[in-house]
Amino acid sequence: FEAPDGEQWRDLPNLDETAAKAEGVAEANRISVAPRQRDDQFAFRFEGDLAVSEAGTYTFYSGFDDGSVVSLDGERIVANRGFRDRAGFIDFGDPTGVPRSPVRKVTLDLEARVYSFRADFFTAGPGKGLQLAWARPDPLDERHFLSEASEDLESYLQGMHLVVEDSPKVVRAILPDASTRSLAVGSPDNVHYCFDTEGSFVRYGWAGGFLDVSPERHHKGGEEVRLLGERFHVGSDVQPLRFKDPGSDPLVEYIGYRRHRREPPELLYRIDGVDVVQVVRALPEEGGLQYDYTLTPPPPVAYFAIDRDGLDVSASAGSWKEDTLEVPAGQTSAFSIRIVPAHD
Repeated sequence: FEAPDGEQWRDLPNLDETAAKAEGVAEANRISVAPRQRDDQFAFRFEGDLAVSEAGTYTFYSGFDDGSVVSLDGERIVANRGFRDRAGFIDFGDPTGVPRSPVRKVTLDLEARVYSFRADFFTAGPGKGLQLAWARPDPLDERHFLSEASEDLESYLQGMHLVVEDSPKVVRAILPDASTRSLAVGSPDNVHYCFDTEGSFVRYGWAGGFLDVSPERHHKGGEEVRLLGERFHVGSDVQPLRFKDPGSDPLVEYIGYRRHRREPPELLYRIDGVDVVQVVRALPEEGGLQYDYTLTPPPPVAYFAIDRDGLDVSASAGSWKEDTLEVPAGQTSAFSIRIVPAHD
């Protein structure tokens, strides 16, 4: 292996042009970062042979923190070069919202022969994980770990990590820092949100993978699930809409939601006698959310109050006075608000 030194890497460096700090032979033919010389800003290259005993279709799983490229016979099969190349992964986060090792998978038809194998890997921050496995799709228990097996990768292979594929997913679950009557709404664009039905509002969002339901399944229900990604706040832990005085407490009644194939669900509730239809859309490029509101009957005025500190917030109607948006008569029937975490 090679362990090149680096400073503030955000993407996988070109290891062909980077001097190695050390070289050696991996113990037990397993990929491991145990011989590292530091806990961040390091990289490894692993090279060897991969023997395929039977021709067929195989799936490779690559879990990484923060970037990796896996090749067979010199051809890249799984690649994620770093923070700016994370579309289409399944992210394994911990309950604090700190992302752990995302996973990508690829399915290949392989011949029965020996392939040359190479995996380049780097980490920028405190995480230091690379997990690799390959398997025949059926049966899945014939998988082989090329690296030290991790709880995250095992949970994914056992189906305990919910994945949002081509349509939004709505799951009623016990979510962190939310009421027990909350909905986890997942988007194929990998920006998800918690909708708290007790107050009928979005409590927070997260970017990355969707949910790890292993705590709930292991204890047969009643346990808090894990968010698989990086959590971000949306400026309010109460219902932000008001149709009377912006400082008043609204009377909110949750009604339910409507599903539409491949479209975000419509969230239905009532505030002070006004029927609200809210559609929350993922903003994958910005890593935020857009709220689309339809109000019936249109109220004379609508207020939207949040703490905008640390957020970039914009609206399709109305004007801001400090942290309160006022939408005047004639514009309250339908309007949108975009909420994006501010980036330095």
